[in-house]
Amino acid sequence: MIKNYKQIIIAFVAALFLMVVAFYNGYPIYGGDTHAYVNTAFTRDIQSDRTPFYGMFIRFSSFWESLWFTIFAQSLILACLLTRYIELLYTKKAGVRFILLCVICITSFTCVSWVSSCLMSDIFTPVLLLGILLYLFDGKASTLQKILYIGIIFIAISEHNSHFLIVTIFAGLLFLFALIKRKITWIKKSVVLFVTSVLFWLSMCSLNYSYNNGFVFSGGAHMFIVAKFAESGILDEYLNDSCGKKNLKLCECKGDIPAYPWDFMWPRAGSKLNNLGGWEKSKPEFQMIIHDVFTTPKYIKMFIVKSIITTFKQMCYIVEVDKPVFLSPDQWDRTTVIKYFGDEEKEFDRSRQNNNIIDPSCCNIFYYLFFVLSSIWILLFYTGSANKRILKIYVCLVVFLVINAFVTSVFSTVCDRFQERVFWILPATNGILILKYYQKKYFDSVQLIISEAD
Repeated sequence: MIKNYKQIIIAFVAALFLMVVAFYNGYPIYGGDTHAYVNTAFTRDIQSDRTPFYGMFIRFSSFWESLWFTIFAQSLILACLLTRYIELLYTKKAGVRFILLCVICITSFTCVSWVSSCLMSDIFTPVLLLGILLYLFDGKASTLQKILYIGIIFIAISEHNSHFLIVTIFAGLLFLFALIKRKITWIKKSVVLFVTSVLFWLSMCSLNYSYNNGFVFSGGAHMFIVAKFAESGILDEYLNDSCGKKNLKLCECKGDIPAYPWDFMWPRAGSKLNNLGGWEKSKPEFQMIIHDVFTTPKYIKMFIVKSIITTFKQMCYIVEVDKPVFLSPDQWDRTTVIKYFGDEEKEFDRSRQNNNIIDPSCCNIFYYLFFVLSSIWILLFYTGSANKRILKIYVCLVVFLVINAFVTSVFSTVCDRFQERVFWILPATNGILILKYYQKKYFDSVQLIISEAD
């Protein structure tokens, strides 16, 4: 019982450390899509460009009272997994002091607090990765704990559209590896991960069907893919080849395709793209374009080359470089928070973010240096790297990061927050192992001195 109390206290304290950026800001960090999630939370609308589940998370975790509760809830979930991950890497029983020292180190030298302090579904990407790593490598977990890990993974998948494809690809690669190595246990675990992902897909399709949106996973997939074609230049090439041969409304926009995908998806007033009639009316034409691109060797080659380049570019976003959104007093999406949490308006207005005086760039040099130096230290000095389990954890971690970069950059856009939301786990792992090395070295030295004294 005492042990359980200690674990709860550690998790609560760790959650408070993860919220340090929110405390410094004076209010939870507001992201570019926060207003959409908050609106979904209280209107229960199913939007075509995102799942509704982070909105539901905000609705229930805020207790209809304060967004501080939401930030604490998501930080607590992450803290529980992170502290368990620390114990996993420590291999033996990790003391309270060691766990808290690791949390302080991770909070200080990675961008985790910027992620956990922000009202965005991005928080559930590290939750997803940690859940998968614990499910795969926590050999001491009971059957109930394994079920809990799967439950956490399912919830995390539901929070962002990209998670379904990330887990599906990860499970597929894990299955192939296990099949080659003839590892029955890993085959079973990869199948469980795949089935968990498919169950969410079915759930999302059923939800859309219940809202008369058809039995589809996402009603906006066609828009995201064509917007990606627009960003990468594939759409311009396609229009040059097809206009005059096919009756395409998009030909009216030839030569006027915006450089950024969000300008394509949400065109500005006066843009020719507005003549397409919106997401739903443009769907048949866009689906035809997608079919043509993926069945034509010329465009397939372009798509593959662009995918490799964008995946590499996405992988390079390893620190928090995205300055929090500044909301002017008359900005329409600012009013969404005030609409549902009106009693926090003054606190919201006083925050550093809404006074445009908070910027993560000053911290990035420390984050980057810690990642580089800790990685060099692990490669050169950590003898425990020969441990097969540690090596497998690193491999799974890196594979997940590559898949995350591929999925988000290829089917959405290259964006700093898509990679930094989860990349911090890599330097965090380095930090835990380094602290473990010096803690054991210090402990062994003390033990030697005591034995010599005796």
